[in-house]
Amino acid sequence: MRISVEHVTRYRYGDEASYAVQSLRLTPGSYDGHKVLDWAVESRPAGQMLASRDGFGNAVHLLTIDTPHREIEIVARALGWADAE
Repeated sequence: MRISVEHVTRYRYGDEASYAVQSLRLTPGSYDGHKVLDWAVESRPAGQMLASRDGFGNAVHLLTIDTPHREIEIVARALGWADAE
């Protein structure tokens, strides 16, 4: 069975922010019975994303936004396949 997921996180600030750093753990993993076919994460405003792995092997993205903003929207989309048991 195919699975489609969209996750949205939104931050709104009362005053304009000039800098933001977010640690994102939004990347699904493949394992027995489940496979990630496609995955993407983006932010508005766009920022720099640095990919790494934590001590457990999970994907982590460090998002840095260094432009003035009042809101951050982070959207993660995934398409996967799972056994239908």
